[in-house]
Amino acid sequence: GTADPLLSAHRVELAARNRLARKSLPDTSTGERHGLHRWVPLPERLDESSVVARLHERGIAVTPGARFAVGNGPAAIRVCLGGASRGALERACAEITALLS
Repeated sequence: GTADPLLSAHRVELAARNRLARKSLPDTSTGERHGLHRWVPLPERLDESSVVARLHERGIAVTPGARFAVGNGPAAIRVCLGGASRGALERACAEITALLS
């Protein structure tokens, strides 16, 4: 009898984190309402490895999109929405947006 309440709590938290990320990340980011990550396409002038490295220098870990791509696709990064407080997530999303602008 505990699985349903736990699942419901997780869905509420993921929805809140996705709302926060949608407000803080570039408008081009995509993800599911209850998803664990957001997909952020990069501007043409930037490449995945340099963005990942620059964010890492700022203490923000993201994953290059190429790790998830089949074939050649547009440059992107994958931003995980779990594992950090909401405040830390909001700050990280703001840093990502600043770097990409």
